[in-house]
Amino acid sequence: MSLEFVLEKYPTKVTMKNDETYELRPVRDEDAISLHRFWTAIPEEERMFVKKRLTDREPFEKWFFERDDEVTPILVLEQAGKIRAFGRLRQRLGGWKRHIGEVNVLVHPETRGVGMSSRIIEDLVEIARYCGLTKLEAEFNGERRIAIRSFAAMGFRELTRLPEYIQDFNAAYHDYVLMGVDIVTDEEFASAY
Repeated sequence: MSLEFVLEKYPTKVTMKNDETYELRPVRDEDAISLHRFWTAIPEEERMFVKKRLTDREPFEKWFFERDDEVTPILVLEQAGKIRAFGRLRQRLGGWKRHIGEVNVLVHPETRGVGMSSRIIEDLVEIARYCGLTKLEAEFNGERRIAIRSFAAMGFRELTRLPEYIQDFNAAYHDYVLMGVDIVTDEEFASAY
């Protein structure tokens, strides 16, 4: 099944716990400026697992406009032209981890606690099923306790925790946490990629 078919249900309107309505949809090229503003609002310790400095304009544009050869659906929650949450499902197209997707979710500091991360995780899990994935993983630094709890509430479990294993941009050490979840994939999509 093609990724385009799975994404046909978007955009969709969703109402969060704050009784406000947002549009949940795949990212579009015209979102570049709004998404860059979103990245700069996220605290640095939460951007640790982003492999590039996306707060700097040039690396951001290269990342945004020159996507790699992996299947990478990106969903955003938007309201009034502002991106309030971001979620990405990264799928490798080959190799020994091709059945495992990587999920990243970030929520703007001004709109936390209203269920955005749970909604995006739920949708990314559904997309992963259609992509033929059987497992999802998410990486964190140990200080991201709220994010870890959000993923745990969606069925992810801690697979490993390595104390003082990773370094931030200031060379300070942090615990590395890998979480994962097994997902049930319809046989029809099991060999999708």
